[in-house]
Amino acid sequence: MERKIENKISNWIIAARQRAQNKESKALIVVGQRQVGKTYSIRNAIEKIKYNGFNFEPVELNFEENPEYQEFFAKAKDSETILENIALSRKFRNRDLSHSVDRPLVLFLDEIQACPEALVSLKFLSTDPSLVVIASGSLLGVTLGKVSSFPVGYVDIFEMYQLDFEEFLWARGYSSSTIENMIRHGAKLAPLSVTVHEEFLNQIREYLIIGGMPFIVKRFANAKPLPLGEIFAEQKNLLTAFRNDVAKYAEASDRTKALDCFDSIPRQLAKDNQKFTYKLLNSKARASTYESSIKWLENAGIISKCIRLNSLKVPLSSEALADQFKIFLSDTGLLIALIGDETLSERILKDEPFIYKGAIYENLSAQFLSQQDLKLYYFLKDSGLEIDFVIEKKGTIVPLEIKSSDNTKSKSLASVMEEFELPKGLRFSAKETGTKNRVVSYPLYLLPFINRLFD
Repeated sequence: MERKIENKISNWIIAARQRAQNKESKALIVVGQRQVGKTYSIRNAIEKIKYNGFNFEPVELNFEENPEYQEFFAKAKDSETILENIALSRKFRNRDLSHSVDRPLVLFLDEIQACPEALVSLKFLSTDPSLVVIASGSLLGVTLGKVSSFPVGYVDIFEMYQLDFEEFLWARGYSSSTIENMIRHGAKLAPLSVTVHEEFLNQIREYLIIGGMPFIVKRFANAKPLPLGEIFAEQKNLLTAFRNDVAKYAEASDRTKALDCFDSIPRQLAKDNQKFTYKLLNSKARASTYESSIKWLENAGIISKCIRLNSLKVPLSSEALADQFKIFLSDTGLLIALIGDETLSERILKDEPFIYKGAIYENLSAQFLSQQDLKLYYFLKDSGLEIDFVIEKKGTIVPLEIKSSDNTKSKSLASVMEEFELPKGLRFSAKETGTKNRVVSYPLYLLPFINRLFD
């Protein structure tokens, strides 16, 4: 499967030689939720460079599969000591680990969160011009609190997500030119043919069901018809793996509470007011006792928080009400499994109404926006009038309304645009592209490309 981040990593490696000559070397950390394909993509990026004539020697250390590798970094104060420890070890003693600026050693530190001393060592490893250092971390946000000295200024950080909708379409055989043509039509407000429009809407529904976790996509993306029961079973397995991560890595005081928050997500999103409510956990639950557990889930990449805005003014961050928020699951396919109703996928394919439909489509929208590095905000007035998402683009506030069907009747968007004198609002639904009274309507399959629509 083609992943966008692989080219980004390859280009970073290629630029490493120039950075070394300019004495501006850094290490790279690729962070992201478990099972999003970090190891696979880093290996692919390294291999692409190797086969394109870039002269280097790769060395990979996985700290979870081989905990003994942590000894290489224990009390080490320079890169030479670490490399000597690696070269003397049983697995690497027959490898030629000689290296220079012209033939650097590419050191891939996989699952670095399992070795806090390796994180600290990135400071001096990154300044060695004969090394190119790449690390991956699944629970890095959780681990940083345990690190004595994070090498700020010595690392670049790339965040990796599940397959986005474009990568999903690639996996299903759609060409980049077909996707670009679809985006161009949207940018020009030119509707697609009814047949093509329905085809892409169906792709959105199937992405909802399959989700973006690479293992699930690779196994089921081209299955016809979709084996809904098998997909559901594999997603339940991934949910079990996430729960095991909580049990293994969360502080003892957070474990049960983090799982309570995680399991409450479907109930939270099913409410008319989707604001996270602690009393849904138990009658005595309070923010003070649960906020660290929610933060753990957020740092682990399992959830995203969407913060309520007090007003619509630039910058939006100044209007954020940090104690009022919604929680969305990072992958909507996993949300369906978390809901636990095996019939939901069939109803989604048939585009039938059901109790969680609005919540699922809103979670999908949050996933699309997060994958484009857009901060999640929503606006809610005391009267109950609500805007699903609000983004800031080029200094302009843009409200977004999400509809799970082609029923787009709503007074909220027009009312908010008038009150705050906003030049434009966007509505995403099952309807084709169009515009009316400064509200631009796009089909849902264009939401994953909102940055490119603006560009």
